[in-house]
Amino acid sequence: MPAEGARFGEYVLKRRLARGGMGEIWLAERRGISGFSKQVVIKTILEAFSEDEHLVEMFLREGRIAAELSHPNIAQTFDLGCVDGVYYMAMELVDGRDLREILIHNVEHHTRLPLELVMRIMAEVCQGLYYAHTRTTPDGRPAGIIHRDISPQNIIVTFDGGVKIIDFGVAKAEHMASLTRSGVLKGKYAYMSPEQIRGEELDGRSDVFSAGVVMYELITCRRLFKRNSEMATLEAVMRDPIPFPAYLGLSIPGPVEAILERALERDREQRFQDARQMQTALEQAMLRCNLVCSSTHLSEYMKRLFPEGRRLAYGRDISRRMDRIPSV
Repeated sequence: MPAEGARFGEYVLKRRLARGGMGEIWLAERRGISGFSKQVVIKTILEAFSEDEHLVEMFLREGRIAAELSHPNIAQTFDLGCVDGVYYMAMELVDGRDLREILIHNVEHHTRLPLELVMRIMAEVCQGLYYAHTRTTPDGRPAGIIHRDISPQNIIVTFDGGVKIIDFGVAKAEHMASLTRSGVLKGKYAYMSPEQIRGEELDGRSDVFSAGVVMYELITCRRLFKRNSEMATLEAVMRDPIPFPAYLGLSIPGPVEAILERALERDREQRFQDARQMQTALEQAMLRCNLVCSSTHLSEYMKRLFPEGRRLAYGRDISRRMDRIPSV
């Protein structure tokens, strides 16, 4: 595999940020003439998977689809290729912090993310999802793009007040790599939709359910479905009663609780039928309940919360801290 400081095609690998089940994540730099330089994030496939033709084709196909996405709420995929037998995807380096860090900071400091900020973040997430879900192929057919891994670590709030979804085009291949390695379902179970756990054919409503879980956790500072074992977590997603905020003693406006209830419907026919419906409900509730929040408010909050700026490498510490957040 590549090493720090090595050239990797048109890139120089600066620092390995993480190593996951399918590959590695690198901070890299692309250099050009007249001192041109651009930092990117590169995701690679481990050599063990590079011999799996089906997995490689899925990685490349999903990467090509992701590269066509151009939206303010989706991190850009710049490049897709293979260097010395190592397949990679080069993506935008986003200047912000992911929702795990925001949630952990509030839990550990016994504070809550202001509700108006939660609403703005989730409206932006829904806007990005709707754009991706409704993309069409050049001949006009639905592209069928689904993220499959909407979770706090894949949503970044930037220091200028933007919200970006990362890892479009990666989750499906990572899921296939997990099956290849173990023969069983692997993933962030606590954010999966019931139909995803059942292995059914998915549509955009699966991402809507996952967004509902994220929204619930931001509001309550509690893990909704996370349990002490993977099986218990799966059972919780499928069957456990959902204690909505009022049940937990939290006072939030009725229209906001109604959004959570609909987004978290286990029957997808009863759920918001697309992310635009959820976005509209969020924005209408913000107006009705005077929950004012602009990108300026979000930017000021982020700079106050994290004056040291962005953090590139997380290691295992952040996962352990997420696991310590109480469940409902």
